[in-house]
Amino acid sequence: MRVFYQKRGFSSKRFTIENDRILIETNSFSKKTKLYVKLESLGFELQYIKKHYYPKKVLFTICWLIPVVLSVLYFLEIPDIALEGVATFYFIAIVMSVVYSTDHYQDDIYLAGGKSVLAFYRERPGEKEVLDFIGEVIIATKAFLKSKYTDFDDATTPQEFYNCLHWLYEREVITRDEYIDYKASFDLQKLL
Repeated sequence: MRVFYQKRGFSSKRFTIENDRILIETNSFSKKTKLYVKLESLGFELQYIKKHYYPKKVLFTICWLIPVVLSVLYFLEIPDIALEGVATFYFIAIVMSVVYSTDHYQDDIYLAGGKSVLAFYRERPGEKEVLDFIGEVIIATKAFLKSKYTDFDDATTPQEFYNCLHWLYEREVITRDEYIDYKASFDLQKLL
């Protein structure tokens, strides 16, 4: 079982690769969840989603710029600037700083292309480690699909087996050479 842990702010995710599924445990400030995702429902497509919050950064800068300018003007003894007004703007800037520090921008990698989608924090612990773990998930998924759909017995009809092989080949789980080998092995077994 391979375990991968990610943390961003007050949120954390723990991924555990099991035999035929992945356990995803998420913890946030207000709740804990546990979710199982079957390996056969995953795809192999990587998608990057990145959202910047430039308007929030501009608002954050303005919220700190106003009290600093007012403080300079107050100490230069410009008339009509009250200490209470400067203190009020500092209070607003501090509140906005706290709100801004709890809100994180989105920079995620999604493993998509199947019925289920897995979301990973891109920079936690580092992009290389995240991509390495996603590679392990893809390898585990392909190995599971290969073992499940290339196994046959006497009751398996040629049409069923060829459909499974074709589906594995279309999803790029098996190569063209593996496709030919599995088909030949099946045909040989049916002849015996």
